[in-house]
Amino acid sequence: MSPSGPARFEAAVRRELPRWGAARPCLRIIRAVFAALADPAGVAAHRPGALERAHLALGEWRDTRARLADIETRMVTVLDDLGLTALVTTIAGLTPVGAAAILAETGGPARFATGRALVMA
Repeated sequence: MSPSGPARFEAAVRRELPRWGAARPCLRIIRAVFAALADPAGVAAHRPGALERAHLALGEWRDTRARLADIETRMVTVLDDLGLTALVTTIAGLTPVGAAAILAETGGPARFATGRALVMA
């Protein structure tokens, strides 16, 4: 017996999640979307516009993720160019991207007289 109604919709969403880089669904949202789609009060008339807006929003989300990945790559490249990647990866819990973000925020450790002053910034 195949799932029907909300269970089938949830299964479809779960199958689609990896394509969007997500791992866990929000069941509250899935159920609310299913309820809205199943509601005969005007949903059918608004569905094309709603689906178009959802498509545009998801496209923007994908573009943003791609831009962020590009920015992170460029940040790590700068860290590599400065010869700091090997050093920062010896600090537990600090990734090269995290170190590059700290460097970008502080403007460089040479600005500070002591390590304590850098940490306080």
